[in-house]
Amino acid sequence: MSDMNVTYDDMHDAGDHLISEYERLDRELDDLKTYVDNLTEDGYVTSASSSAFNTSYEEFSTGLKQMLEGLQGMGNFLHMAADTMEQTDQDLKSAIEG
Repeated sequence: MSDMNVTYDDMHDAGDHLISEYERLDRELDDLKTYVDNLTEDGYVTSASSSAFNTSYEEFSTGLKQMLEGLQGMGNFLHMAADTMEQTDQDLKSAIEG
């Protein structure tokens, strides 16, 4: 038989941390995109390869942002799971007490 050990505050803290890291990394990706845009406008300008590099970086950055959304989703899940478990525990207590 399985046991359950849940600390709601720990789950909320972890959810907050994942969401905070998502936000930090998302800002960092925006900064890097600006950096690459500036580079391909005024430091790496060729008739073909600089444009191709910029396009490739945009695709790469888009993929990373989509991956990061998963991190945010995990953080949101931890909040929802903690809230649901805490409410279920209270509901069970109420049912027992009648």
